[in-house]
Amino acid sequence: MLIAISTDLGFGASEAGWLGATRTVGQTVVFPLSFLAVRFGPKRLYGALTLTMGVAMLLGGLAPSFAMLFACQLLFSLCFALVQVPGSLLRTQWVPSRELGRVWGLGNAFNAVAQTS
Repeated sequence: MLIAISTDLGFGASEAGWLGATRTVGQTVVFPLSFLAVRFGPKRLYGALTLTMGVAMLLGGLAPSFAMLFACQLLFSLCFALVQVPGSLLRTQWVPSRELGRVWGLGNAFNAVAQTS
C-alpha cells in the first residue's frame, strides 16, 4: 500500500522511511509520558486514547498530504504506546490474578494476528 500512497500523495523513498519511523516514536517516549499518564483516571484515559487512535487512523486514511499522514501516524504511535499504561492498570483491577496470564496471553495473540493481516 505504501507505493500506492506515495504515488497518490507524491512523496518518495525518504519520506516513506520517515513515515515508517513514526511507529517507533511512541515506544521511545512512553516511559517519560507514563509518569504523566498515571495521574489521570485509567478508564477515562483508556477511552480517550482509544478514541484518539481511531480518529488518527481515520484521518490518516483520508489524508490529502504527506504532512497530514505523518502527523496522524505520529499521533497514532503515541496513543498506541501510551494506552498500555491505563490498560495494564485496568487489567490488574478487573481480572482476578489467577486469570491474568490467560488474559495477557490472549491479548498478545490477538495483537499478533491483527498485525499479520
